[in-house]
Amino acid sequence: MGIRIAFALDADESARARTVAGRPRTMQTLTKLVIATTIASIVFAALPEIDKAVAGYFFTPGLGFQFSQDASLKWLRWLGRTAPSLALGLVVLILLVRVARGRAWTSISDAGIAYILGVFAIAPLAMSNLLLKANWGRPRPSQTNLFSGNLDFTPAWRIDGQCAWNCSFVSGEASMSMALIAFAFVLPKRHRPAAVAAVCVWTAVVSANRMAFGAHYLSDVVLAAAMTAIVALALKAMLLDAAAPAVRAAPGRSAMKTA
Repeated sequence: MGIRIAFALDADESARARTVAGRPRTMQTLTKLVIATTIASIVFAALPEIDKAVAGYFFTPGLGFQFSQDASLKWLRWLGRTAPSLALGLVVLILLVRVARGRAWTSISDAGIAYILGVFAIAPLAMSNLLLKANWGRPRPSQTNLFSGNLDFTPAWRIDGQCAWNCSFVSGEASMSMALIAFAFVLPKRHRPAAVAAVCVWTAVVSANRMAFGAHYLSDVVLAAAMTAIVALALKAMLLDAAAPAVRAAPGRSAMKTA
């Protein structure tokens, strides 16, 4: 009996040590990303020529943003919009089945489900679409008089643009793509680096496609992705890292009671 109690205590302490060690790493990464995003915001706001130059690379005078007519790039855009929705729908299905069955159906934890849903609800939905896109009024490149449109160019973070609805700042699709990183963080630790890298590459591809269509500036996609990653890391610290001690220590506490 004493051996079982000692083993349980060791397992409990080991789990807590791993979690305590993980929290600072998450917070360090979060702090660095917040600083980098702040610097990027200042640079984009102070040097709007960056946005103009990158958008101009995809624009052909007299022809407009020709890539927007490419069938393969249209398909890529469809995939960029559909993949996150399908992934999120799968999580909702898992949640509904779990509620109906009254027990776990997959290895994903309750905290993991709450985490994924939270990232998508806060970042792409609330932050990107309901807050920024709906209120900041930045015209898309194709809408501005720089690129055959009739609206004035507005730098990043300026809230007085002439766009009335579904505006450019920030990119909802870049935010949705980066929100997939939530799935990476609920994977076993050994698989996370590759999954995070894959999400970042996918987000870059989707973002480049949106810029090629004349739908977004560089700052729209960069800041959308960065702020979504900030939300994902912050929620990871609050939900996943915080839940880890209770989840991992549970077997230890059970063993102590039955010893």
